[in-house]
Amino acid sequence: MNEPVSKLRLAVIAVIAGWMILGPAYTQFGLGERYWFVRRWVMYHGFAKDVCMVEYEVVLPDGSREGVDRYEVLGYTGDKRAPKGVRVIKGRKGIEGHSRRLCNKMPAGTDMRLVARCADNKKGWKWVSRGKANVCAAKVPAKRQAPPKGRVTP
Repeated sequence: MNEPVSKLRLAVIAVIAGWMILGPAYTQFGLGERYWFVRRWVMYHGFAKDVCMVEYEVVLPDGSREGVDRYEVLGYTGDKRAPKGVRVIKGRKGIEGHSRRLCNKMPAGTDMRLVARCADNKKGWKWVSRGKANVCAAKVPAKRQAPPKGRVTP
């Protein structure tokens, strides 16, 4: 009586394992996602959300570009000794803060460009900056309107 149960259990385990292994492979061979029981293959779902790949470049006087070692500029001897907030940059706000810190350490008037992409769960890598604008350029404050002349009535 035990032998049919163990054979049935083995068959069920084999079917489940085959479905887990071959389900994602089915879509990789170009057969598409035609059936509801075929799983879509997703790598690192939700793990690296908003993590950004960031590269800084300095534009030299002759127009060529040279990569910037952000750890060295910020005073760290390597990426392992840098705090997590410097090693892993998350989202646009993280990029802006990191860029501001780097610009403060660079000589005045440095033309530094940013090439950055951030991870998105649904759209893959999204471009944040492609290195077209100077990150260290002084931001021009918005013009303030002059107060009205004369007496102001409520």
